Order: sequence, then structure tokens, then C-alpha cells
Amino acid sequence: MKIIWAVMSMILLFTCAQSEVKAAVISNINQGGKLIQSYTVDDQWETIFNYNADNTLKEIIYKTDGEVKCTKIFTYKNGKIVESLLHTADGATTVTMQYEYKGDVIVKKTERSNDGSIITSNFKYDKDNFLEKITTTKSFNSYESTTVTTIEKLPEENKIKVSKTNVATHVITYDDTLAPEAAIPEYQPIVRIMNNGMAGNILLKEIFSGDECTTTIRTDIQFEDDGTTVLSSKTTTKSINF
Repeated sequence: MKIIWAVMSMILLFTCAQSEVKAAVISNINQGGKLIQSYTVDDQWETIFNYNADNTLKEIIYKTDGEVKCTKIFTYKNGKIVESLLHTADGATTVTMQYEYKGDVIVKKTERSNDGSIITSNFKYDKDNFLEKITTTKSFNSYESTTVTTIEKLPEENKIKVSKTNVATHVITYDDTLAPEAAIPEYQPIVRIMNNGMAGNILLKEIFSGDECTTTIRTDIQFEDDGTTVLSSKTTTKSINF
């Protein structure tokens, strides 16, 4: 499942500005308080967060048009999420994800599906716990493939450059305010590995083909008066028509 709050955004001053573009708009709404309770995308896709008595995250439920599609349940050890179990409502698919930590960061994730596939990701950090590299190996029957993602912090900017095997380069702009899901303390390490090390709101994603920007994805965010609680956001995608 992709995190909707890792919303990505656009600036209209980009190298493809004179090319024909197409636009799509997605809106999502945070319906919760300080700890996110739920959000809805386009009045269709709903994500619900349920908590234990001690306010740790118990499970995430994903619905489409009001119908439960899948549920993710969390297991803890020493205050950290060490396993999540995702199962579809029809029972056809189950995925177990196990997490290994070094201090407060996840250094390895092992994902096993009931179809027999295994995905292993190793995460490398610098001395300041900035995520620099992700090495992911996928195995299914006799097939195996490896992809490498490198992440570079751009100097004096809230931007990272993400390069991945056989994938276009992404330049991502973010803010210093925790995204709603990252504000759940025990869930934040998982948010970070899913979002190239970032826990802030993603404001802009620029996608490049060579040196040319081909797609921009921009998110406009509405905050509560406290300036930290996200109430809603609108994501706009623009890309070249080839």
C-alpha cells in the first residue's frame, strides 16, 4: 500500500513549461485529531487507523467505496513494530513484513507473500541516520532480481535526489513538518523507509528523463491553526503528452 500522505507536488516553472500538459487532481482529507484517525481520497478510498489502549498503532484498514479491501495488523517488541501482517478481505492474499532495527532506524525489511515470493530490502544510512541507499532483492520460484536506490541530499535545500535502477530520476521537495502518518511515533521508521528516508510532507516531485523534466506532481496542504496538523491536501499532476 502506498502512503497517500507522502503526497508529491509540482512547480509550474519547469523545463517542459512550453509542452502540452495534462492535469489530474486528487483530494484527501484528514478526519482525525493529533493522531490521525482516517483519511479519504476522492470520496472513494478510505484509510482508517485503529489504536491500542496505550495509543500505539494497532491496525490500518483500507476501504474502497465503503467496503473493506484489506487490513494490516502490527506486532511489537520492545516498543518497536517488528512485524506487520496484511491480508485481503477475501483471504486470497497475505503478506508478512518483518523489520530489523539498528537503534531507531530500520536496516532490513523482509516481505513474504503467500504466493511464495520474497522481497528483501537493506537500508544503509550515514552517520546522521540519513538514508543513503536501498538494495532490494525480489525472489519468486527460480527468478531473482535486484534494484538499487541511491538518495542524495541536495545542499542547502529541503530536497533529495532519488536514483533507482531502470527508473527515472526523481527530485523531491519536502517540508520540516511531520506527515500525519509519520506523527505516529512507532510507525515513523516505516514511513521513512517507504518514502526514501523522509518523514515530512512531500510538496513537490519532479520526474526527469535525462536532463529533461517530464512530470511534476505538486501538493497544496491545508494545516490547522497549530501549523502542524494536516487537515486536507490537493495533489495535481502535470506531464508531457508525447
